[in-house]
Amino acid sequence: MRIQIYTLAVAMTMSLTPASGHTAAADTREAIRETAQPAMLRVGATRELKSPSAAAQIARDGDVIEIDAGAYDGDAAVWRQHRLTIRGVGGRAHLRANGAHAEGKAIWVIKGNDTTIEA
Repeated sequence: MRIQIYTLAVAMTMSLTPASGHTAAADTREAIRETAQPAMLRVGATRELKSPSAAAQIARDGDVIEIDAGAYDGDAAVWRQHRLTIRGVGGRAHLRANGAHAEGKAIWVIKGNDTTIEA
């Protein structure tokens, strides 16, 4: 009997914006990002995004990531965004590390707040 064990490491971080050097352009970029509609990112063998880590690199706060059923070998990701929903679609997504890890911790390291992972 083969038992697979998956570890999910969750790390909390805080970021501080320095008071000096703050520009109106930075305020504008932040306002646009906050008002933008959440995106639906789809991951799978037949999708533009082939791996969960590809979605982790481009996701924004509030996005929904749908991961097609299948095996994702040797992929690791750090999820820095807040209010993400990550869900499996059409069955289970099997994450097989095969030696890969994020930050020396796990297959996925979730640093954002309020992340929901649905089966």
